[in-house]
Amino acid sequence: MAKKPLTNKQANVLGYLKHFREVHGYMPTYREIADGLGYKSSNGAYEHCLLIERKGYIKMLNKKARSIVLI
Repeated sequence: MAKKPLTNKQANVLGYLKHFREVHGYMPTYREIADGLGYKSSNGAYEHCLLIERKGYIKMLNKKARSIVLI
């Protein structure tokens, strides 16, 4: 099944996830995502990750920090 297209903000979050993992060797926390993308709240980062997961680009294991897996 084809993945659904991402919005620009979702694509930015996914790009940040990939870049962070490439640089640090592990996935960021929701707070690190929010800080890195200039969001005021880590909840915004979490919500974007949920939407990205629903579209099939990542998997959030147990909905905990650093448990995001790229698909």
